[in-house]
Amino acid sequence: MGLPHRVHRLPQEVAIAKVAPRVSSASPRVYTVVALVFSAVVLLVAFMFVEPPPPDRIRLAAGSPGGAYYAFAERYREFLEADRVTLEIVETAGSVENLQLLQSDDSPVDVALLQGGVPATDPGGLVALAGVFLEPLWVFYRGPKTLTLLSELRGLRVAVGSVGSGTRLLALSLLEANDVTERNTRFETLSSREAVDALREGSVDAALFVANENAAVVRDLMVDPGIGLMSFSRAGAYSQRDHNMARVVLHAGAIDLARNIPSEVKELIAPTASVVTHEEFHPALASLLLQTLEEVHGRGGLFEKPGAYPAPEQTIMPEHAEAARFFRSGPPFLQRVLPFWIANLVDRMIVLVIPLLTLII
Repeated sequence: MGLPHRVHRLPQEVAIAKVAPRVSSASPRVYTVVALVFSAVVLLVAFMFVEPPPPDRIRLAAGSPGGAYYAFAERYREFLEADRVTLEIVETAGSVENLQLLQSDDSPVDVALLQGGVPATDPGGLVALAGVFLEPLWVFYRGPKTLTLLSELRGLRVAVGSVGSGTRLLALSLLEANDVTERNTRFETLSSREAVDALREGSVDAALFVANENAAVVRDLMVDPGIGLMSFSRAGAYSQRDHNMARVVLHAGAIDLARNIPSEVKELIAPTASVVTHEEFHPALASLLLQTLEEVHGRGGLFEKPGAYPAPEQTIMPEHAEAARFFRSGPPFLQRVLPFWIANLVDRMIVLVIPLLTLII
């Protein structure tokens, strides 16, 4: 019988056998756990940078039904509903109350329409989305005498708007600048509709309104043959003294060509109405609302050229960060090509998808 066959190993094979680690059957499980923990950490970090989903409801402080603010709010609601966002319109007395609601500690509204000149000197966390339209000051009066100066109202009975309205705030400020005060003039606190009735009945001599040209009170008084509309002979001076106040011209026949109303050119002064919100208002909703403002106000009006509004707010109130980006480069790309809710979902998911793809690779 021969000797057992010996297997001779090469020196290199012996060396490799000595240094090669023994792979434990538990190693794959360890690698899996490490990978899962690492994935969870990456996703957690990524999730911290994802914006929370926007609410599906916006509460907007408008004004009283029948007014321009309320009418515009209803148009905003129509556009927002198409993007599955509900606009809840909060009825108020006007701009002053709108501002108070925004500034309250537990604010019941997210957004408000404000008349130019109403925002407080200390915004306190409020920011402007955009200026949206010009809102002239209309001074209607009784009698045959033509009035061109606010100082000519001294000694008369003047309706200056209801408490909480932007009309009252602006009217009292401008009248005081012309030395028309409660010491020498009788001020009546009346709503817009009450002021129209009082003017027609003769219980007041003049009434001031800050309103859009389509407001019912303006249309009603413009066609009344016994009521005159003041043309501001110093409209340029008001716009120079207050850059939020624009000088606008109402040409003959601009209200009604067939009846030639007004029958002559009228110069008016007009603050800019703005949409204001909180600093923390969701950027996706801010962008959507700005697109809505563009749809509603972009075509212009009697005093606004097409494309002039919405525009960056020019008051002392700071601008919302999303508004600054919107006016610089327009809506986000995804919102241009996709419905709002899909665009927002994709935008949020991108932050999570990139880390996942990295882990898969």
